[in-house]
Amino acid sequence: MRGVLSLTTLLRLLLLLTSSATTILAMTTTSKKSIINHLLHKTDLKQSFFALRHGQSLANVAKIISSDPQVSTVKHGLSGLGKEQARKAGESFVGSIESGAEPYRGVAVFSSDFTRARETAAIFADELSKSNVPIYMGD
Repeated sequence: MRGVLSLTTLLRLLLLLTSSATTILAMTTTSKKSIINHLLHKTDLKQSFFALRHGQSLANVAKIISSDPQVSTVKHGLSGLGKEQARKAGESFVGSIESGAEPYRGVAVFSSDFTRARETAAIFADELSKSNVPIYMGD
């Protein structure tokens, strides 16, 4: 699926973004070519990372554990309450970044492929869009 990163790739990306610029001199790809880090001239890198758990799912309501990817990627989306929770989380996030002292250039939203997580991410991102918060789409 385009725009979706594996958890391992996301963790590596987070590590690169949060590491000191002086400790990252080069990155090696699978082809063993050295890539120059264009962040070396930066003395202070600032990123913020936020985590959001999915809203109440239909599996939560039914009191079942839905962890099988063959099932959870096609069933057990959000309940009405879960959709409202995701919407409120988006509104709250918009309020927090608008009142922050640091300017932001955009927000990237990543999700697992479980239905409950995809629906939460979509509703959350929709709230950001309504407030004209730029969203990174992986392009």
